[in-house]
Amino acid sequence: MTIEKTIQLCVLLMCQFILAQHGSIALDEVIVTDRQLHEFSKSQAVLALNDSVIGNNGASLTALLNYNSTIYFKENGPGMVSSPSFRGTTAQHTAVVWNGLNINSQFNGQTDFNTVTTADFNNVAVRSGGGSVIYGSSAIGGSVHLNNDLLFSRRFDSALSVGYGSFDTFGANYQLKASSAVFATQASISHNS
Repeated sequence: MTIEKTIQLCVLLMCQFILAQHGSIALDEVIVTDRQLHEFSKSQAVLALNDSVIGNNGASLTALLNYNSTIYFKENGPGMVSSPSFRGTTAQHTAVVWNGLNINSQFNGQTDFNTVTTADFNNVAVRSGGGSVIYGSSAIGGSVHLNNDLLFSRRFDSALSVGYGSFDTFGANYQLKASSAVFATQASISHNS
């Protein structure tokens, strides 16, 4: 009986090699970027916050946008749920877009702005008004764009920031950027409590 099972296992494992594809398929280059923000914002105001403004503000996206934009935030305190309100709309009417991809929850249609760390992005753009509906029908109030710009040059950067404050508030962020002429990557890890 064990010989039968051994033979069956060997045949099962050999199927991967027997049925595998031969030859290769060349894939086109894929660039993930927020192209619609640049192409369709000629007649609409976009508030852009660069990395120097981001670095001088708090760790959460709520703190950054609370002091640098006109968005009203409904929040229950530091570390609690924070939801934006553009022009009287609810959080379900605000699109949060990361490099062109909508990252709102599929369940409730919103993003908790206290869970998004600002140190992970190169720039943040705010676009208010109905012109944001190119990101879906849930963006009639406006949209917040979180962008990472990749630079294809030979470099290796890393940064560590740690902060501790009253009431046992603690924040740490490690960010790594590595690139060459044909390869670029950004990675970061954050902890806020």
